[in-house]
Amino acid sequence: MPNLAPASSMLRDDLLAQLRSAPRPLSTAQLLAHAPDVPVSGARQRFAPLREQIYRALCALERGGLVTRVDAEGRSLHWTASPTAADGEIAALEAAFHAPSPHRRDAARAELRRNLP
Repeated sequence: MPNLAPASSMLRDDLLAQLRSAPRPLSTAQLLAHAPDVPVSGARQRFAPLREQIYRALCALERGGLVTRVDAEGRSLHWTASPTAADGEIAALEAAFHAPSPHRRDAARAELRRNLP
């Protein structure tokens, strides 16, 4: 029997990353649309996962406390990343990456001065 754990783990990691970076909850269909191709036993190439695989992976993440279901719209389930102890550290790192560097800020000021009448 083939070991499916690496493909499942890769899919769960991707889904969690999608949810952590999303500004709002995402539906199962939205997550599927951006999921990576996964290895399939006996095949030489990777294939897009099935909706059922996405749903099962999300349920596993939910059981682990990593994602939360939010209100469904009709038959469409939406998911969000659950809060974790690392959220504060992640937010600080994201803020640091998006902060303008002193060099870029100084270059922008110099460009602004050059364009003033």
